[in-house]
Amino acid sequence: MQTWMYPPDPTEKNASIGGNISTNASGGRGFKFGTTRDYVKALKVIFSDGSSSFIERGKYFADKNGKIVFDTYAGKKNI
Repeated sequence: MQTWMYPPDPTEKNASIGGNISTNASGGRGFKFGTTRDYVKALKVIFSDGSSSFIERGKYFADKNGKIVFDTYAGKKNI
């Protein structure tokens, strides 16, 4: 059995985990436990066309034009 821990406590109670990740939320416990970024190692992203990609931290970087090419289960996807 795997145990998951998410100690940052964003003060907005209606926030979603996706919103917390995108804004690196931390809340009042951020000084003791760190920010959301410290607890997210990878994401599975579902794109609007239904394709998906498993994205690990540090695997993808934008090119000089700000574009990223993701490997998805349906092939490459340019964002």
